[in-house]
Amino acid sequence: MSGLSYFSNMKIGWKYAINGIRMMLKSEKNFRLHIALFLFLVGLSYYLGINKVEWILILACSAFVFTLEMVNSCIEKLCNFITKDKHQEIGWIKDVAAGAVLVAALFSFIISILIFAPYFYLLLWS
Repeated sequence: MSGLSYFSNMKIGWKYAINGIRMMLKSEKNFRLHIALFLFLVGLSYYLGINKVEWILILACSAFVFTLEMVNSCIEKLCNFITKDKHQEIGWIKDVAAGAVLVAALFSFIISILIFAPYFYLLLWS
């Protein structure tokens, strides 16, 4: 494969990936909610001056939640494509995928509290 075709294929891949993010933003309310919370956390983090490790944790948790939300949406769409009927197995798959997002979001929330609590303590009682 020549170098030129490699970069051409890579450009096409990026195009599809960006289109996937656009589709998520258009169609998935929970994804937009996660984006809004992320932007709030970025602003709060900047305002409070969190350290490098805390930034890494906030960004990693956010990326994990975004990724799981996207995978969950794909699983739901795939299940709905396979059958419109109610099946116990399909329901299980969709519920577990949604549960994975909830677990990631809850742990991310706990990590955020652990990061921001000392800063709020200093702001309120200093």
